Amino acid sequence: MSVLFLVSLKIQKTPGVCGGRACVGNTRIPVWTLISFLQQGATDEDMIRAYPALSVDHLNLVREYYEAHRAEIDYDIREQGKEPEEPLTDEPLVQVADARFVELDKTEAEDAESNSRRGHDGTSQL
Repeated sequence: MSVLFLVSLKIQKTPGVCGGRACVGNTRIPVWTLISFLQQGATDEDMIRAYPALSVDHLNLVREYYEAHRAEIDYDIREQGKEPEEPLTDEPLVQVADARFVELDKTEAEDAESNSRRGHDGTSQL
């Protein structure tokens, strides 16, 4: 039985998830990973095949985030395989239309993780 997993159309940073780096929705798919693949010539079709929970809208949002946060994502790409010396930033994210870029504090992150495991009726989706 397959389970439909809907990924919210936002970019968020969650403490303790992927090193606090920007990810797509409530996934562990970092923006830097997708941008790196796109820079290496992957097409939208390649990306959706590799990450079936994502849509073209997600990829467009990733591109938009990259344009607004190019230095951050370029840094993340360069630093892969190295341990960061200190947290990347304590600054809140720049808000983009519809609050699609969000940064969660630890309590909000735990709540989001818990909610992503339950359906709207409270039943488990795992």
